[in-house]
Amino acid sequence: MRWLLLSLGLIIVVALCGTARALPKYNIPAQYRLSVATAEPTNCLVRVTGSVTNDFRVSETGEVTIDVPRLPRSCSWVCFGFTITDGSPKNLKAIQVLRDGRVLRRFSVRQIEGLPVDSAGARLIRL
Repeated sequence: MRWLLLSLGLIIVVALCGTARALPKYNIPAQYRLSVATAEPTNCLVRVTGSVTNDFRVSETGEVTIDVPRLPRSCSWVCFGFTITDGSPKNLKAIQVLRDGRVLRRFSVRQIEGLPVDSAGARLIRL
């Protein structure tokens, strides 16, 4: 019982003294060139959901250029410099790849930026 109270007290002290809620910066609106690798790219579209939802059709070659607007953000929990929950707009899965109205993949801006780049400079998405 004594250890339980001590542990509870320690948790309360850490929560009160070392934890903060922080509002991250907005993302900078950007444009990305994507290359969708699939058998029938014309059946695909890329949807970006922000303050407004925009749909971008994939061309016959599988390439599409998307515009990512400023995305919504939420508070992050930070404890002694370590992020516990990240409310950054770059982690919001606001980019969706759809085929025939079904969502195949969801991406965040951070995931899009981490995709491999093909020889033409487009970020490659394999379906």
